[in-house]
Amino acid sequence: MGRREKKNELTRSIILDAAAELFAKKGYQATSVEDIVQSASMVKGTFYYHFRSKDDIVYELRKQTLLQDFESIHTALNAGASPIRVIVELFARDAAWTENNIEMAQVFFSQLFGGFLKTAPQLEITTEQEVSPPLIMIIEAAQKAGELRSDIAADELADMLMGILGHAQFSWLIGPKESSLVERVRNWMHFVLQGLAAGSENSNSAPSTVCVQKAAPK
Repeated sequence: MGRREKKNELTRSIILDAAAELFAKKGYQATSVEDIVQSASMVKGTFYYHFRSKDDIVYELRKQTLLQDFESIHTALNAGASPIRVIVELFARDAAWTENNIEMAQVFFSQLFGGFLKTAPQLEITTEQEVSPPLIMIIEAAQKAGELRSDIAADELADMLMGILGHAQFSWLIGPKESSLVERVRNWMHFVLQGLAAGSENSNSAPSTVCVQKAAPK
């Protein structure tokens, strides 16, 4: 990485850190671009050189969280953790981000679905594109370990699970929020993974229970 690239990366990091701190203190809606550049000791021109809008900050912050989660995934798998439990934990962590950052999550889902419907600028890289490769890798590990049925391609299973996760979060965001999103995601994944358990493809009876160990949300 050249000097210019390092400088740009540092500048983006300073802006993101300033924005994250302000969002935590004031909330997303109450924080302006002017607030962010003042906190970062920069000018608006520098901000708009790196980000198109305040909404772009949301995507980048969420991406940072995902990258951190992916690191924990590899650590857990290398330590011998059950791939099924790793999947549930990954989704629970994602749900915890949404539950703890409701305003930003609402913006993110507006970006995501707006992009699909072509009513808002399309994100250059969607969360699905970020999550799918690691998720496919975990699913393949679960199939190899005999925890998930192997008659369905791992990428198809990944699309299925991501669809369920997205719907769980979106419906929670537009609903009354009377229950925990993390618990909703854990419960939904528990029942879905029961039906995907290895051996269920050869049985007409009720699927065997997949034991999912709960962990405290991040």
